[in-house]
Amino acid sequence: MEGRARALTRMRYRYAEFPYELLQQLLTQQELMKLFLQLVLQTGGDVEEALRWMKYLQDRGMIDPSIDLFAGDIFHFQLGFDT
Repeated sequence: MEGRARALTRMRYRYAEFPYELLQQLLTQQELMKLFLQLVLQTGGDVEEALRWMKYLQDRGMIDPSIDLFAGDIFHFQLGFDT
């Protein structure tokens, strides 16, 4: 009977605000590169539009504002071209 009582116990969910600070910490250089490449795919290969989307995400606080997306530092070494 004890097992059955456990099976009938309801789960409670607790929702909170999205942790933007955690997201910023997780977006390392590799994660930014993955995000950028995904955006390039989503924009049909348009690199400039993908960079505009990254800038939009940065303006919304989802990418650390101290990262200079247009300096090319993030993408130069991995892709072999300047932005």
